[in-house]
Amino acid sequence: RCGVVNPFARIEAQFPDWHYDHPRILYALMRSLKPNVAIEVGTYRGYAACYMAQALKENGSGHLHCIDDFSEGMQKKYDDCHWRNNLYACEVYHFATLHVGKSSEVQWPEKVDFAYIDGWHGYSAVVHDFGCAEERGAECICLDDVTSTVGPSLFVQRMRKHQGWDILELIRDCGLAIFIRRKPKPPCNFSQELPNNPGTVMTDWTPERKRAHLDEASKIAGIDYSEFEC
Repeated sequence: RCGVVNPFARIEAQFPDWHYDHPRILYALMRSLKPNVAIEVGTYRGYAACYMAQALKENGSGHLHCIDDFSEGMQKKYDDCHWRNNLYACEVYHFATLHVGKSSEVQWPEKVDFAYIDGWHGYSAVVHDFGCAEERGAECICLDDVTSTVGPSLFVQRMRKHQGWDILELIRDCGLAIFIRRKPKPPCNFSQELPNNPGTVMTDWTPERKRAHLDEASKIAGIDYSEFEC
């Protein structure tokens, strides 16, 4: 509509020299998962923070806590005032709080639903930050630079043996690993396995009845459903 500013365009205007997709992926995850409390370790200039705060703004609830000590490497060029100015310019400042300090020293929220970890990339630091988010109940934890940097890469490698998390690893832009806490799945309640059948609703069916339905489908279609959990 005329006069309506695209919030993504507003954010990109503040960061014209940044060209990677992780912030938009984080935005999409937060729009879907609708966390009440989110945390970001390593906020730097606030590029990802602006996208995550925009997601919370559109969700209509939730708050983002950002942690950074602004002391390492190229971060010396920027400070907390620069972060605040960027979030103000993107009109999302009230959806985020900045905690200046190391992630091992500042006070974390007691409960965390979503976390994005992009701080110090040494293995021990990654273990600490992931552990803080995990023990506070985070259902989704995103870890940056998992293909470019030893610490995050090793952490993902070891976590693949862990039964409590499902892991999606994206290899573009230095890599992003998305950890989703594994939970029991609700039973399937709809089937289109019978040929020429528009669909069968199985909401109130027992596992035995579902198995019989799949046995019938197997005889007709020649598909092995034995591994499907009814």
